[in-house]
Amino acid sequence: MGNSKRMYENDNIIVYWDGEKCMHSGECVKACPGVFNPDRRPWIDLSQDTDENTVGAIKGCPSGALQYKIKNEGEKELLKIVFEPESKRSAAYECEDFVGECTYSESPGLWIIDHTSVNPEYKGHGIGSKLVLELIEEARKNDLKIMPLCPFAAKEFREHPEYGDVLKK
Repeated sequence: MGNSKRMYENDNIIVYWDGEKCMHSGECVKACPGVFNPDRRPWIDLSQDTDENTVGAIKGCPSGALQYKIKNEGEKELLKIVFEPESKRSAAYECEDFVGECTYSESPGLWIIDHTSVNPEYKGHGIGSKLVLELIEEARKNDLKIMPLCPFAAKEFREHPEYGDVLKK
């Protein structure tokens, strides 16, 4: 996915919009004006109508710039956060697509988080926080401390005092 693609989700559906594909025909706005409003930021707000109406509007998109996935209990989790010790990172994947990572270097008894990144189209969905938390949980299992040099990870530690048990003081 390039920078022109965005993802929006609620408990039931995920909506994808590709700005490069969009013809700006306005069909989505006509079909579901509460959800699709180009004068608002973000311009897609899934809380403004039913999932059925939203999906109906997406199906009417002439360019295919709008796509959706239905979340359901029989479907495996769309976003996976995994610990990859061989790469010294936690990584996020949507289906098979790489979404982001939180990397670390090692010292005896210590992991130093040096970088957290999430692809631009996935920002704002809490993925970076989940990546940091994955490393925290692995550090707890292995009785390790963490030094968060990455600004994002450092912010996570400041905002979550419950992570203090693994924080290198």
